[in-house]
Amino acid sequence: MARYGPQVKEFKEDNAVDALLALYDEHVALMVKKGWARYLDAQKTRWSYTPKAGVIVCLQFFEQLGGALLQFWRVQGKPVASPELRTPMRV
Repeated sequence: MARYGPQVKEFKEDNAVDALLALYDEHVALMVKKGWARYLDAQKTRWSYTPKAGVIVCLQFFEQLGGALLQFWRVQGKPVASPELRTPMRV
């Protein structure tokens, strides 16, 4: 808690929807600051990934796909915590 406590901040918004939208705006602003995105209009309501960030997003898709395909082998094994493996209780 001492390490991550200063990162926690209080929401200024009155409801959860406004707080979520503020988080999205903050996320986009951070991506723009890092050069991964750019705003498409002056009001900063539309944004797009930069070409470099677009390539990174595509590569992450294939990384996740590879991880998902490896999950096939888990189906072939025994269930880990299945109720069917439980022994009946003795009364």
